[in-house]
Amino acid sequence: MERVATGIQGFDELVEGGLPAGSTTLLAGVPGAAKTIFGLHYIYNGAMNGDAGIYVSLDSSPKDLKKQATRFGMNFDPLEQSEKLKVLFLNVPMMKVKFSMFDEIKKAVEEMNAKRLVFDNMTTFAINMDLFSMPLGYMGQTASSITLNANFVERLNQKDETGLQRSGSEQDTVHYTANSEKRLIYLIVEQLRDLRTTNILIGHGNQQQNGTVTTDGVSEFAADAIIDLYNDLLGAKRVRTLAILKMRQTNHSPYIHDFEITDKGIVVKPAEQVIK
Repeated sequence: MERVATGIQGFDELVEGGLPAGSTTLLAGVPGAAKTIFGLHYIYNGAMNGDAGIYVSLDSSPKDLKKQATRFGMNFDPLEQSEKLKVLFLNVPMMKVKFSMFDEIKKAVEEMNAKRLVFDNMTTFAINMDLFSMPLGYMGQTASSITLNANFVERLNQKDETGLQRSGSEQDTVHYTANSEKRLIYLIVEQLRDLRTTNILIGHGNQQQNGTVTTDGVSEFAADAIIDLYNDLLGAKRVRTLAILKMRQTNHSPYIHDFEITDKGIVVKPAEQVIK
């Protein structure tokens, strides 16, 4: 199994040297759990070692992300200039509909011959779902798209059980309705997998309430691997930990690992330092 090292101190040895090449890993966690820092590390360390990478952001601007990276000793500017790294900001204006997010991502991947990708994040995508369009990977060889346009939702309330419905003169378009949200989550993972990059998909964690890892309740089943980040209050101090809930084709650590955020970024501690 080819491995893609994250370069995060103390992490790769927990997963046989890195993420499985070509896989999609869900990185879930509550606010403040260091999901963005983890993703920035992954893209930066790859670019420094010859793997071009793209950080797709739906809410944080490139300026803010690069400023955060600089805080931990990661200078994105020279890597961007040498086309080894790109921050792709897909903050869609509220009045712009039918924006093809995956066309933009695919174009950037092909231009850079990118090997790594971070998608940040699923919650923002779900909130703005009516502003995006995306290809349907399971519609055979016919080019089609999901048009996520809120103006059609009420008219299409008479939908079938799938939540996706063709209608009237728009037979070349499949419109979004509330029941199709879970299917769209699966489509995002499939679209990322088709890029043949090794991906990290950031999602908001649900602290495994009601048996789910994320707030959408679907990402954890679609992804090849799950890394769950926690930011818990222990006495008067907050303690960050991570657990690898699953990783296909990998003998991964079964323990919960403490980690710290230092001036060089994330440092994961061996399990022995946690369970003593």
